[in-house]
Amino acid sequence: MTNGELGATGQKIYDFIRESHASTGLVPTVREIREAIGVSSIGTVGYWLDKLEALNLIRRDAGKNRSIQLRGESPTVPVPLVGEIRAGSPILAEERVDGNFVLPRQLVGEGTLFMLRVRGDSMIDAQIAENDFVVVREQRDAQNGDIVAALVPGTEDGATIKTFSRNGGRVRLLPANKQYKPIPFGPEGRILGKVVTVLRRV
Repeated sequence: MTNGELGATGQKIYDFIRESHASTGLVPTVREIREAIGVSSIGTVGYWLDKLEALNLIRRDAGKNRSIQLRGESPTVPVPLVGEIRAGSPILAEERVDGNFVLPRQLVGEGTLFMLRVRGDSMIDAQIAENDFVVVREQRDAQNGDIVAALVPGTEDGATIKTFSRNGGRVRLLPANKQYKPIPFGPEGRILGKVVTVLRRV
């Protein structure tokens, strides 16, 4: 979040810049910002970018298509622990904040992050074990091979950690333990986010 000197539109633009950089490694162009935020013109985007630059949140290099650079990022980020998630049979992951962990931004990256404690052993071959903590970046879609936190239909909003697999029209959540079977993932299912970091106490 910014220091409150931006309105809702400026905040949306700043958040979009940060999230785009976190997910792709690239900053968006002015045109991409206009299309994503839905503002009326390139000039309107320019006005808000001027404000962001005046607040020292970004800087721009003249003559470059992707000229925006983020500034003033803290080296750490608070990540809320919001409950437990099963790496096995799905169980309810209650969204209650059990405190914040201050983690290096270089380790967890950008975006909206939350942390879950792992229960079960279905992901042990992916080096995710019982009592590990997984940091999840909120997103609603996934690519083949992404390890995700997902809500599974038919299990009272049961949440689980699995590897996302799409093969043609067949979508499944795959365990990383031969003792468990893949879980069909239909259109009622929902991706909560992508696992970006695993933390273990030794």
